[in-house]
Amino acid sequence: MSKHLIVALVLGMLALFFINPTTLGAQASAGSVSIAPIDRAKFLAGQRFDFRVEATNLAAKPSAWDVTINGKTPDVLFGKPGTMTNTTDKSQEQTYRDVAITEAGRYTVTAKITVGAGTLTKTVVYEVVEAKPIGKQAKNVILFVGDGLSLPMRTAARVLSRGMTEGKFNGMLEMDDMDYYAAVTTSGIDSIVTDSANAASAYATGNKAAVNAMGSFPDNTASAFDDPRVETIIELVKRTRGMSTGIVTTSEIQDATPAAMFAHTRRRSEYVNIMDQMLNAPQRPDVILGGGSATFLAKSTPGSRRTDERDLFKEFETQGYKSDHAHRTQERRRAR
Repeated sequence: MSKHLIVALVLGMLALFFINPTTLGAQASAGSVSIAPIDRAKFLAGQRFDFRVEATNLAAKPSAWDVTINGKTPDVLFGKPGTMTNTTDKSQEQTYRDVAITEAGRYTVTAKITVGAGTLTKTVVYEVVEAKPIGKQAKNVILFVGDGLSLPMRTAARVLSRGMTEGKFNGMLEMDDMDYYAAVTTSGIDSIVTDSANAASAYATGNKAAVNAMGSFPDNTASAFDDPRVETIIELVKRTRGMSTGIVTTSEIQDATPAAMFAHTRRRSEYVNIMDQMLNAPQRPDVILGGGSATFLAKSTPGSRRTDERDLFKEFETQGYKSDHAHRTQERRRAR
């Protein structure tokens, strides 16, 4: 069996070495189609998202553009027209912002783009589900996220805190004894190894994201802020249930894990824009506790990382928030 395995591996490697580069070039020059949300995306019925179809690396302008969702045009399904754009002279895009599918079920998206004598095709499938609570419903929900807390880290914590004798743990962690337990895969759209941004984004939206991205699917534009969005848990419960929400973190508020609960961007490092997004009412938690004052302070204030003179402490205060930073600043001034 091992000999057969070795032969298979060798043949596979030979196939890689003998791929015709001319063929690869021909496939690339023929153009391609991508669809966002991605294949096997899953939504709660009524969850908002952006829908986008892109045809890139085109040899000519498309002569026909046919996109259907379960046999219906997006205009009909979403109840409004999309926008056609050309990000480059070799691409064409169709985008629908802030749409939703309200009925549970399986939805097949098919795109057929005619370019010259050829047709580019792409098919993805979405699953839309309804929340069906079983038993007594919780009034409040607190989501604890141990950043980087993978199974090996739990094992290490168990060994260090409880000890091990003759191959058996001397005790279990409190989380080991919880009534329910589930495991999830953490790979992103474009990488087996995840990072905090797209891992937290999966928790917050129910969908995979690309490395360094949160609350969005990648597109072909240069901007880090116009990628197709998907509604986060904070936006969803505020919009549909009128719930109060909050973020409490030991890191900076703009850091990837807490930011993924409300922000939409391709680059997690865009701290200033991420913080500015929090002032948008649908994305704004009612309670915000954490670090990151450098992104609140005006450029002229020592320690600021902003490039403008906006004072976000004051802007949040005008929205009814009480700033602990302002309180501490006043105390320091009185102490002088």
